[in-house]
Amino acid sequence: MSSLVVTVMARVSERLKTDDFRMHVGDFNSLLRHLKARVRDAAVALSDQQKLRIKDGVEDLQRLPEWFELTQEVRGNAVSRLEALVIDVSQDLTGLKRLLARDYDISSTIEEIKRSINQQREDRIRQELDEESARYKAEGSSKIARSITVPSKLSSASDLDALIGKLNELKSQLAFYEEIEVSFVIDGDL
Repeated sequence: MSSLVVTVMARVSERLKTDDFRMHVGDFNSLLRHLKARVRDAAVALSDQQKLRIKDGVEDLQRLPEWFELTQEVRGNAVSRLEALVIDVSQDLTGLKRLLARDYDISSTIEEIKRSINQQREDRIRQELDEESARYKAEGSSKIARSITVPSKLSSASDLDALIGKLNELKSQLAFYEEIEVSFVIDGDL
């Protein structure tokens, strides 16, 4: 669109340099209508794109493993916060500017919510580990036992990533103990 604006502005500038520029009022009006139509189309397209980005952002949040660990209220608040970013604007240059400014808000809010969800999960895990550690210390034990379910067959990179994620999470939990005992349960052997 910017090259079109430059072209139109160049044509207007050329016409204004002539002595008979007043004779081209019809051309100026035509160019103005054309520019307004392009701005309107851009505003409509950007508004639709932002609505889709918000919808995709909600779906991304719902795919996070931590999403289902949140309360219904927290999940609803996150979705409402994203949906509140949809704005109705006039389909002119002012509206287009507001949409461009809102574009940043959408991106930063999605990332902020993801960080918040991850932080809440980490805080919850840390609290559970602290409570469990206190329980083991009260019992006089410095050993912790964990079992982890492992699929009997991995058929994709995402399966391997999920297993590595489980092991990394287990590793971070076990860092608080002197001795560990980890047993692996092959999926289907329960």
